[in-house]
Amino acid sequence: MAVLTCPYCQKKFKVRPPEMEKAFLCPHCKSTVYVTPEGAVRTLESALMKKSETQMDAMEILDELEKEVSRVLTAKEDKEDLKKKEEALLRDLEEIIERIRGSIGLPEDTREKVEELQKKLRDASERQAYIKMLAARYSEKVSEIEQLQSRIDELERRLEEYEGLIKKKDEEVKSWSGSYRELKEKYDKLSAAIITLQERLKGAGGGGDVEGLREEVSRLKEEVKKRDEALQTYASAIAERDEIIERWSESYRELKEKYDKLATTVEDLQRGEGEEEKGRKEELEKEVEELKRRLEEVTGEMEGMKRELEGKVEELKRWEESYNQLKEKYEELLKAREGREGGGEGDEVLGQELTALKSQLEEKEKMIEEEVKRREALEEELEGLKKVHKELQKRFRDALEKIK
Repeated sequence: MAVLTCPYCQKKFKVRPPEMEKAFLCPHCKSTVYVTPEGAVRTLESALMKKSETQMDAMEILDELEKEVSRVLTAKEDKEDLKKKEEALLRDLEEIIERIRGSIGLPEDTREKVEELQKKLRDASERQAYIKMLAARYSEKVSEIEQLQSRIDELERRLEEYEGLIKKKDEEVKSWSGSYRELKEKYDKLSAAIITLQERLKGAGGGGDVEGLREEVSRLKEEVKKRDEALQTYASAIAERDEIIERWSESYRELKEKYDKLATTVEDLQRGEGEEEKGRKEELEKEVEELKRRLEEVTGEMEGMKRELEGKVEELKRWEESYNQLKEKYEELLKAREGREGGGEGDEVLGQELTALKSQLEEKEKMIEEEVKRREALEEELEGLKKVHKELQKRFRDALEKIK
């Protein structure tokens, strides 16, 4: 275990260094920090700067993909030129053979004329063999291009499946709205309880009212505890989603390395040496599809988590505002009772409980503000990843249209 210092609250805590950089929650201030395998601690801002490099790598992959498509298109044009050259050579060959056959029937005047005819016949035979070899190579390349086209068709089919997954995620997002309505009902019940307590304060006059208020304060403490547990759950969810994004970024870097190795695959395929490279390309296509699927899953989960967290934050703020109004009215009641005898002790104990409850609320308010800031930072990062993903999808479809 390594002893680290939180960059936010400057307090020490213990954690086991991860195999790769990972997000952790500080046990003291509940802030999200990033720990490297060497035991270094980084803030959210520095981690986001590092992740922006992943987006630049994605743009480089797009540029390389466009260059690869251009090479394939150029290769197709070269094959058309080769076919035209083959037809022209065959016509020249037939013309030469006819001339040689016509010359053989003439009287042989000199030895030089016979040797010249024999030389032309040998040259014509060699050119015919060369043209047959070119025709065989061209047939091989046509077959390979057809195989490549079938893979492109398969890729289009996978894109359609991918769009279906997106629609499914949209339906899941709609179902989350039901959870929000349940939370709204709980908040309405709590608001009604606060209004009832305010009405009781207005008419409070004896020790029995103080005892009733003490029970209400205890119940409110339980509500604060529940809200605190919910807030911790959302903070853990943010850290978990951040870890998912980090794993996606690492997979993207591995994909970039494999793509660099695959840069010469198309050229090797055109030379007839691409059987092994074909398998590598298919494997890479599968990894790209998997990364797209994972990105959409993370995007959907982050959007749902963001909406739920916003609802909780607003709910806690509204509850705190109502409670502040309640506390002010109760303090006015305490001042009015200061001159009376016999009731001061119960009022003082209740006032202490209210003060302690107010301190807890102030602490939770700070935690809420910090979580909102971290959520906004994650939201900006998510928007950047979504832009890169949309650009990748657009350019990939344009490339497929050009190949067709």
